[in-house]
Amino acid sequence: MRRSDGEMIDVYSVKRGRECDCICPSCKTSMIARQGSVREWHFAHETRHGGAKNICKYSALVSIRLMAHQVLSEIEKMCVPPGPHEVSSSGREVTLDSIEINAKFESHKVDAVATVKGYLLVLYMTYKSRPVPSLLSVPEGKTVGVLRIDLPSLWQQIRRTAGQKFDRGAFERALIEEVDAKKWVYHPSQATELHPSLEKPRQLRPEKQELGAKPSPPKPSVGPQDNSPLLSRFRCGQCGATWLAGSSESDASRCHVCARATGVRIA
Repeated sequence: MRRSDGEMIDVYSVKRGRECDCICPSCKTSMIARQGSVREWHFAHETRHGGAKNICKYSALVSIRLMAHQVLSEIEKMCVPPGPHEVSSSGREVTLDSIEINAKFESHKVDAVATVKGYLLVLYMTYKSRPVPSLLSVPEGKTVGVLRIDLPSLWQQIRRTAGQKFDRGAFERALIEEVDAKKWVYHPSQATELHPSLEKPRQLRPEKQELGAKPSPPKPSVGPQDNSPLLSRFRCGQCGATWLAGSSESDASRCHVCARATGVRIA
């Protein structure tokens, strides 16, 4: 962490040795930027003049998490993975109307809470010693999505694209634009599945029809009736069926009933 402004920075963005002017985010001990030609570049605690008296257990993943907080506080859009009923295999971009870092959600401290068209999007970053709290798997609110971001997977993804050298740009792209390290803990479309009482009550008696009139057949429907902004709704122009899919998916307009590519996005 840079001493002057508290910003989380990587070892490739500072001067060598003690001139890096950085401190440990955990124990506040001065850091040294090790930038040799043999070992991978890294920060080390300053041990001269006493230094860190106790072993600092601050892990690299925690540092990455704090850097992610800085990135999230500055963004307006991010990609999320497909929902449980989406046919898309890729993610979709959502606009964040607002975002709060280190927020509290239903008595739990989470990494961020954003709003997306009236829905809450909860972000929780995980690693081996920081699993998702079990209560976040079934939140009390009906218009909530809980998204887990696995930091080890995110780090491996950065390594595949940027190599051994940490690249801030690659980190931001992996966090914002990619979905490989993201997984839904709870999606808004699960509300009616887990809470049947939220569904509209069925009509007990059929409506009266004129004598001799034939009842019109109901239009087929595929997938849950969900108005979540994380999904898009399509209607088949041929048979009238409706379904949910990611609008960016090339095959999203193909009907699941008549198998024709006659779907039109309606919501």
